[in-house]
Amino acid sequence: MLIREFTFGDTPCEVHIDEPASPGGFAQFTARPFVQEHDGRELRRVGDPEGTPVTFEHADAGGALALTSVYLEERCGPLRGAPTPRVGPRAVPTIIEPPLTDARTTE
Repeated sequence: MLIREFTFGDTPCEVHIDEPASPGGFAQFTARPFVQEHDGRELRRVGDPEGTPVTFEHADAGGALALTSVYLEERCGPLRGAPTPRVGPRAVPTIIEPPLTDARTTE
C-alpha cells in the first residue's frame, strides 16, 4: 500500500493506494482518501452524502492519486502541500467511524 499525505484547504489528508492483487489481469489501483484527526493519530474515511466511503480507481497509482486529489480539492480547498512531518516513528493511526459525509449541496 502506498500512503501519501497532503493538506487541502485547511484539512490534513491521507490517500491510501492499494496495489492490484491480480498481476495477470487488467490492473486497477484503488485510492481511498482519509482526513487526519487528532494530529494524525486517527483517520476518518471520506464519504459521499450518504456516508459511503469514496474510492477512486485507475490503471496506475498516479492516475488514482490524481483523481482523488481533484475530488479533495473540490471538496476541501486547494492543495497546499504535505502536513508538517512528524519527528520519530509514527504509530499506526486508528480508523474511526462513521465516514465524513459530504455536506455540500448539489443544486
